[in-house]
Amino acid sequence: MFVRVETGIRRFEAMIEAADRDDVWGRMAKLERRYELRCPKCEKKFWLTPELIKTSWVSGRFEGYRCPETGCGGIANEEDKEAA
Repeated sequence: MFVRVETGIRRFEAMIEAADRDDVWGRMAKLERRYELRCPKCEKKFWLTPELIKTSWVSGRFEGYRCPETGCGGIANEEDKEAA
């Protein structure tokens, strides 16, 4: 983030104070725990998005989330998160 001149610095400091006061950092940590998975194959973390949903070709049942890493092919799911 880039902040210019004294006015920008004051506004940035006010934003940080508001974030501390409103527990934005704690809420962000909760979001991270809820919407971030680790690929069981390549071990990289990624954010869940609808386009990464993997379903069964046969039944249409939800199987997990495809790892977005090119060439990985790993499928992460909630059980992987709980095991970590």
